[in-house]
Amino acid sequence: MLENQANVEKGMNCLDAMKIFADVGVKEYSFGAMVESINGIKPAQDEFLKLFIDGKEAMTGISDCKTDKSIAVEWKIDKIRDYGG
Repeated sequence: MLENQANVEKGMNCLDAMKIFADVGVKEYSFGAMVESINGIKPAQDEFLKLFIDGKEAMTGISDCKTDKSIAVEWKIDKIRDYGG
């Protein structure tokens, strides 16, 4: 989708850092920001953009991620699944 490296200020919010070099479509929710598109690439209605930090599925959202160290941010399109409940 996008491969880029950028030197950004330590402690910067990862979403703000992404916006430096990519056109990021975001929707704000009470729990934080949700990335809906990157450089015009938007998942289908039954898909979403899944965030990975340093190759592992993120446990927090992009708006909670900080650039405290050198990190790799990756997005993958994944299917929305109904897990029931």
